[in-house]
Amino acid sequence: MARVETKVQAASLSAAAAGAVLWALQTYVFKGNDVPAGLVSLIDVVVPAVLAAVAGYLAPHTPRPAAPAAQPALAQSVTLTQPPLTDAEVAELKQELAERLAQPGDAPPPA
Repeated sequence: MARVETKVQAASLSAAAAGAVLWALQTYVFKGNDVPAGLVSLIDVVVPAVLAAVAGYLAPHTPRPAAPAAQPALAQSVTLTQPPLTDAEVAELKQELAERLAQPGDAPPPA
């Protein structure tokens, strides 16, 4: 299971703690005062968001694990080259070609 980053933990805990802050505001600040319901609803939305944003901003960054070593890239195309023929091999191939051309059975039929 992956570890939860520090910034996410801090933001989540502060959002949960916002419930206690809102309770304190309603109990001690808004008690007995004529605060419009719309303003109370807005405060109920803004306070957790602000606390989570500040906690996430102030929390230290969780370093990521080191990336695995890069694999060498495979060649996109491979060119195979044949080593040059020696003079003896060239002479042998010429002789073989001359013998094949001299055989009468290999000639194509007349058109």
